[in-house]
Amino acid sequence: GGLFVSDYLGLLDDSTRPSYRWLCLGPRRSGSSPHIDPLGTSAWNALISGRKRWALLDPRAVHAKLPKAELDAGGRSPAEWFRDKLPLLHSACPEALYEAILEEGEVMYVPAGVWHAVLNLSDTVAITHNYVGAAEFDVSWRAVRAERPGLAQEW
Repeated sequence: GGLFVSDYLGLLDDSTRPSYRWLCLGPRRSGSSPHIDPLGTSAWNALISGRKRWALLDPRAVHAKLPKAELDAGGRSPAEWFRDKLPLLHSACPEALYEAILEEGEVMYVPAGVWHAVLNLSDTVAITHNYVGAAEFDVSWRAVRAERPGLAQEW
């Protein structure tokens, strides 16, 4: 059972499965700098309380229009990245940038390979879960074979 019945990471036993779910507690102005979730996984983030600002970037724009350095936080906090770097992305590739405010009780889906950053607009409590479904299996399998060959053998 469960919401993601085709979570292929579930084929691994708990001792070898990479970390995949977290309870996230964050104060206002904390969050995460731009990143892609590991090993070709997709994720969902369910907001239990608070408000989160999300910025998601189509990965094709990174390859075609932006050097990855434009996404690098460069030691900035998430709040500073949203203030200093996000406007540059608006100028460079507005058609590939997606922003949203996640409210209490809502869920954000992040597809595999999508750069994303999060800024907590208030104190927040959230649950997040990374998974490998049918849609991202090929990408994840290639990533696991390249980055974690021992895990690939177990899988």
